[in-house]
Amino acid sequence: MPRNTVMGLLVVLVLVAGAAGSWRLGRVVSGSSGPGDGDWALSDHEPPVVSAYLYAGSHRQQAARIPCYCGCWDLGHASLHDCFIAGGGDFEPHASACAVCLDELADLRRILESGEGVEAARAYIDAAYSGLGKPTNTP
Repeated sequence: MPRNTVMGLLVVLVLVAGAAGSWRLGRVVSGSSGPGDGDWALSDHEPPVVSAYLYAGSHRQQAARIPCYCGCWDLGHASLHDCFIAGGGDFEPHASACAVCLDELADLRRILESGEGVEAARAYIDAAYSGLGKPTNTP
């Protein structure tokens, strides 16, 4: 996909997320994961990763109700939300390189977009990923 197309898609997604009022536009546009962090930028990632981060940012409450099974509990994560969004609301780089996090979020998205609720998504994710090990301690 040409870079102009990718950047155009990113701008559209940013505007949609900003219009929803659920994302801090400064962080999306800059792609920064935090103040002074020059090592990680959302804009450096492929469109599926960018889309996942934007979806997590606009569905924070739902992602916060899903446990993550990638082993990130030892990083202090409490839910799938924490794999994408850090405590201060900035990006958390972890999920950009974690297939489990990206897959879980894709499953959450698919289930919610099918019209089922977060409870159905959690039941599916618990059943599908529990064999990977200890989940985050998600209420």
